[in-house]
Amino acid sequence: MRTINLVFMLLLSAISFSQRTYINSDIDDFIRTNEKYFCVPVTTVNQGMSNAEKDFYSTMRYAKVMGEVSSDGKTQIIGNVEIAMEKFTKNFDFKNEYLEDLKMIILKPLTPTTAKRPCVLISIGGANANLSEFPFLTTATHYLMKGYVVAYFENPNINQTEESKYLIREMNINIFNQSKVIFPSSVYLGAQVATAAAKFMSFHTNTYNVDPNEFYGLGQSYGSHMIMHLGLGNPSNYDSLMSPYNKLKDINYLVKDNMRQKTYTMRAMSMWASAYPVDGPNTNNPFGELIGTDDKVRVIHFHGLMDNLIRYHSGWLLDLENQSMYCNGVKDVIPRFKNANIDYLSFVVCGGGHAVLDTSAAKPFILGSGELSNVISEINFDNISSSYDKFKSYIDPSYYLFTQGTNIADMTARYFQDKVDLTAMPTINYITPISNTNGNFKMSDCMEQGFCIAYDANIGTLCDDNDVCTKDDKIQVDCTCKGIFQDEDADGTCDENDKCSFGPEPGSICDDNDVCTKDDKIQVDCICKGIFKMRMAMAPVMKMTNVLVDQSQEVFAMTMMSVLKMIKYRLIVFVKVFSKMMIAMVLVML
Repeated sequence: MRTINLVFMLLLSAISFSQRTYINSDIDDFIRTNEKYFCVPVTTVNQGMSNAEKDFYSTMRYAKVMGEVSSDGKTQIIGNVEIAMEKFTKNFDFKNEYLEDLKMIILKPLTPTTAKRPCVLISIGGANANLSEFPFLTTATHYLMKGYVVAYFENPNINQTEESKYLIREMNINIFNQSKVIFPSSVYLGAQVATAAAKFMSFHTNTYNVDPNEFYGLGQSYGSHMIMHLGLGNPSNYDSLMSPYNKLKDINYLVKDNMRQKTYTMRAMSMWASAYPVDGPNTNNPFGELIGTDDKVRVIHFHGLMDNLIRYHSGWLLDLENQSMYCNGVKDVIPRFKNANIDYLSFVVCGGGHAVLDTSAAKPFILGSGELSNVISEINFDNISSSYDKFKSYIDPSYYLFTQGTNIADMTARYFQDKVDLTAMPTINYITPISNTNGNFKMSDCMEQGFCIAYDANIGTLCDDNDVCTKDDKIQVDCTCKGIFQDEDADGTCDENDKCSFGPEPGSICDDNDVCTKDDKIQVDCICKGIFKMRMAMAPVMKMTNVLVDQSQEVFAMTMMSVLKMIKYRLIVFVKVFSKMMIAMVLVML
């Protein structure tokens, strides 16, 4: 089995991280993109486009139609695809409830099949709308072009003000600015919405030609929490909710009444920029552990190494490790999936942010600003070259992101469909785009792009090397944290520890240039001093010359020296007195 796993991993790397492959067949294989779903009009000026270009502009055209259907609610058929809009939550007893307005855009291939199609449920981000950058950038339509029915549904987080009002009213509590309550409540509300979307598609298996036992999920950010609950959450997670969460009612509360009993099977899910709940005394997680040994769903996870909103490891909501409801990312959650024997494979994009994709070459527009949506709505798809000349500054970086997104879609589709046990495979992989013009990914240690995994930050980022002798600490090219050594007087001792300027420090060996001392060292006053050493004078009785004496000899020698000094002193005094007397006698005689 391990050999099979390794072979599969090599295939995954070789096929998914390379130029895209296409098929031109009436049969969908759910892995490769089918040219028959390209919807670029065949006009004279559009002749000569490559498959990659047709793929790119088809995706933008589908995104444009998705926006139109979302706005007016009118079903459109484009090529061999039907795009419709549905309200998928139940009708409420009270009026003006914003949840009634949540929309689901359903993309249905019209090519006949002998069996029902797999369905991929997609929810993108907390600020999503059906015509936004994210449905395009995450290549939702590429699952359509692989043969899936795509159900892209809005989530309740698109209007956070109305969401908060709903939660406050339902739970009868003021929870503004109380993240430990508002966030898990918001996630639970999202789980209710996702359940309504899944059961809506399960109920309409014939209408949309979907197999309810072949459901897959894709979610980004807030949407990934919704997909995670669809795939990993069990009824027991929600049956014993404590106050105030129990006031939000059961998990099927938003499901239309005639659909409550419908079932579905989540086979696999792909999560982007996601974190995982931790159940403990400080985490305030009302749902318990979602990852369980009875889960059969396969999980593939994409995360940006530079994601500052949801870090790929440790705590994020309260910016404290293991202190928030959702605090574990890719790096920390691996053992929990392994212990539950769930197939889990993760890819960390070295330069990716919260949108996962590396946006380093996509600066002309801001993700989520609506600018790209406006460009898509104005593109003339009958004359793409003229639109390219007009919107080049948007289209070029969009293609860079598109290539990354489709590369991930290819890899995810292969993961969805290949029924291989991956539990023995490596579960975390680092990837980086090949270049700023070719967004295809390759396996990497992130160093090729200048990112440090050890510090989860870019080279040159400020850090702390815990050395008082340095300042301006930064992450180096070898991923170590180092600062600039501070030594103003250039004496080899850093300023913080420098007691003796321009010289060695106390205790250092030195030379006081005194032959009478030994063991010379720098003193606390920064002066070099040694221990006075004694040598015996020459004496016939000792018969020693210039030899250091032992302790008893030194005592005797010192005593003799004192006697000699006293005799010398007295002799000097005698000579002085005698001289004065002689001088006086001479003066008297004169």
